[in-house]
Amino acid sequence: MDKKVKEIIRLLSQDKRKSERVDVAVIVYYRYPGGLEWLGPFTSVNISGHGISFVQGQEIAKRSELELKIVLPQDPQRPIELRGDVVWSSPADGRFRLGVRFFKMKEVDRRRFVSFICDTILNSYLKKK
Repeated sequence: MDKKVKEIIRLLSQDKRKSERVDVAVIVYYRYPGGLEWLGPFTSVNISGHGISFVQGQEIAKRSELELKIVLPQDPQRPIELRGDVVWSSPADGRFRLGVRFFKMKEVDRRRFVSFICDTILNSYLKKK
């Protein structure tokens, strides 16, 4: 096998993610479960079928449960609401970047979300050609 291919396989096997990340901006709001007020809007750094990364103003402990509202650009009147937990948090220019793993999403919303990710990947691929 080619050296470059072996190196790519090695690097990919180190990544624990379940799905590919896409560097795309969507609007995100969050609140703690049972909370009344949504915090945001914040802009995502990247998304995947299993999680999202975004920068916001306060440190949130790892394993904290959050309710998220994600606004997709093609359908801003129907945000996707779901639950997730904070997998990591790191300082970013006086703010905090979070990685949140999804764990509870309605099936219809999951289909819309995954369709959006697939369309984004396909469109970026077609633009390169």
